[in-house]
This record gives sequence, structure tokens and C-alpha cells, in this order.
Amino acid sequence: MKIVNIFPALLSYAVFAPLILRLALGFFILKFAKNKLDKNQASYVSFFETYGFKPARWYVIAFGALEIIIGIFIIIGLYTQIAALLAVVIFIVSLIVSHKKTLPSATPTAVYALLLIIALFLLINGAGLPALDLPL
Repeated sequence: MKIVNIFPALLSYAVFAPLILRLALGFFILKFAKNKLDKNQASYVSFFETYGFKPARWYVIAFGALEIIIGIFIIIGLYTQIAALLAVVIFIVSLIVSHKKTLPSATPTAVYALLLIIALFLLINGAGLPALDLPL
């Protein structure tokens, strides 16, 4: 039995699939960073304090800045696999913490799981095209 692709013309655009995933993941990470550095900073500070991070405000700012760097690198495709690895760690920790305690953001656990899958894809497959990373 031969399997037929319903939309074979779309297969020529498969090279751009990682770009779409990079943009989605990068903008989500930037949104999370904005929440930490802008409107929800006080709730994140108290959240970090409950886990013993002192001074919590500094940790929130540093973590938000790290997320900005990760998000930008993923969007432009620079050091994508390293940035994706850091994103994988962030989303695994977010999933674990969201099961134990409510995070300051209202992001559902399923969103963290989906973003983790996208980050894993980019970690394994790389940035795709167009990107500043060059495949070796």
C-alpha cells in the first residue's frame, strides 16, 4: 500500500518548519521574561523568596534577563541548540514547580509541556533556515 501525501506541494516548505517553531518558542520566552520584569515582578519576588532565593528581586531580574537572551537567540537562530538546552531546563523546572506549587503566572501546565517539546525539537534538529547558526 502506497501512502499518498494530501498536500505534496507543502513538502517543499518543510525547511521552514523550524523557523516557525523558533519564532513561537522565542516569543513565548520573551513574554515570560516581560512578565518577570514588568507587571508581575512583585509576585515573582515573593515566589522566589518562598524557595529561599535571597535577594529574590535580583534573582527575578537575572532570570528575566536570561530569558530575554534565550528568546532573542532562539528567534534569530544564534546558538540555537545551546539556547534550546537552557529552555528545556527552564520548562522542566517550570513543569515540576507548577505541579508542586502555583506559579505566579497563569500559564497552564500544558503550555509548558508544549514549549518543552518545541525546545527539545530545536535542541535535536537545530535552527533550520534561515538562521545565523551554520550546520556543521
